[in-house]
Amino acid sequence: MRFKMMIYPEMVNEGKGGSCFRKSKGRGYVQIKCEAELEESVAWVSFRISIGSGSKTVGPRGPRYHNFSQSAVTGLEEGPTKDEHIWDFTEVLDEASQTFVVCLEIVPGGKGPGK
Repeated sequence: MRFKMMIYPEMVNEGKGGSCFRKSKGRGYVQIKCEAELEESVAWVSFRISIGSGSKTVGPRGPRYHNFSQSAVTGLEEGPTKDEHIWDFTEVLDEASQTFVVCLEIVPGGKGPGK
C-alpha cells in the first residue's frame, strides 16, 4: 500500500489566512491518504503517529483504526481526546535545518476496533 502524509495548520479563525502555520504558531495536524484502491478484505489499517526525534520526540498517539475502502483520507481526529490530533510542531523543530520528523507506523490487516 502506498500512503501520503499531509500536514495542515490548525485553523485559528475562519477569515482569510486564518489557517496558516504563522497564525497557528506552528500548531497543526497530520492527515494520511491511501493512494491505492483497496478491497474490503485488506482495507482495515491500524496506525500511530509521532513527531520529532531523539530527546524531542512527542507521541506516539493512537492506535487508530481506519477502513481505507470507505474513505481514502483520515487522521487522528476521531480519537477520544478532543485535541489529540493537534501537534505543536515547534516543540520538535530542529533549529539548524528548520525541519522536523513525522513518524507514521502502519499495521495492515487489522480487523477494526473491537474486532
